[in-house]
Amino acid sequence: MCGSTAVLVAQPRVQAIYADEFTAAELKKINAAERSFENNHLEKAILKLDEVQQTHLLSEQLWRRRVDYEYKRYRSYYYSVVPGNKKSADNLVRYRDEAIRQFMFATLYGNEQEKASLHLYTILGAHYDDTMKSDSAQYYLVTGQMDMLYGKYDLAREKFERAYTHDSTWYGTCNDLGLISAIEGNHREAAEWYLRAAHLRPDLWQQWDLLANEYIITRQWEAALDACIEGIIAYPSQGFNIKLAFICEKQGKEFTSHWMARWNMPNQVTVTQDKISDAPWSYYRAKKAEVLPQCNGYGVLDAAAGNERFLEYASWSYMLDQANDHPEFKFANEMREKGYLDCYVFVSLFHFSFYDQYKLFAAENPHRIRTYIRQFVVGSPE
Repeated sequence: MCGSTAVLVAQPRVQAIYADEFTAAELKKINAAERSFENNHLEKAILKLDEVQQTHLLSEQLWRRRVDYEYKRYRSYYYSVVPGNKKSADNLVRYRDEAIRQFMFATLYGNEQEKASLHLYTILGAHYDDTMKSDSAQYYLVTGQMDMLYGKYDLAREKFERAYTHDSTWYGTCNDLGLISAIEGNHREAAEWYLRAAHLRPDLWQQWDLLANEYIITRQWEAALDACIEGIIAYPSQGFNIKLAFICEKQGKEFTSHWMARWNMPNQVTVTQDKISDAPWSYYRAKKAEVLPQCNGYGVLDAAAGNERFLEYASWSYMLDQANDHPEFKFANEMREKGYLDCYVFVSLFHFSFYDQYKLFAAENPHRIRTYIRQFVVGSPE
């Protein structure tokens, strides 16, 4: 019944002053949506919640609920697909696309939507290259994982260690040794194994996330901060910002993500998007129309040089040229003067819609991302 799902408007102009202050009637609808969700009446749950979201688009708590509802509906169709049945396959695609669309909205309007950020990565962006070549290591790893599931931790550790002796260059063996160490309460040892895994596959944000968790548990705040920064370079999941805020609080530092909600989806090459009528964002969208013929499918301008070849950066740069005195862009202009507008655009304002551009930018500029976060995001001790 996807067609009946209300569409969240792209340019909301009238919003409740307080995103999480609800009327009695709205609370009743939220509670009804939650009951429907718990009873697996997912269509009804989504429709009820959507009625409230229309006037509370900046509500983090409503988006967290929406993400859970959409993901559960998508997964229910994922597991119910009948092989060879076109209708069931079409339904899966329909609900998958709707879930992706809502996850995109969640991360556009909210800065604490870790689940939406991870779901987008899992559905659209996760590509793992299995670099393990040893069949023996694979055997010990799989059987060790089975032992771990049944609580046979000593046997699991023994098999993971054997897997490591057969192939010490595969991140998975180090990861599982870190996992069993954490389960056993050996968090410093777990951190050592996760660090090895992260060095073997620095492109996998999950390894840095696991490492940051262990450093947080052992109160190694500076190491935890470093792990979060490396994780952001791999993939700027909103979860890393949540961790950074916690770490900075413990260190007595000021954390400012510089994120802001946007009422319009970022420029996308593969999607037809309406013009934006109101300045200054009309200039942002106008840049897409100008350079679209020069872009490849990832939003990279083949003929441009430097960061100007990234559609997202080029759009922001043009918008600031036309409206640099706009109060909303004070920090953007400051970063432009200091030479970090690109980091602000790609890191603080990251959105999955330009993930392909981000990957290329991060691969070329990891040192500048580290400097940007250290100097302008985590701040100095208060």
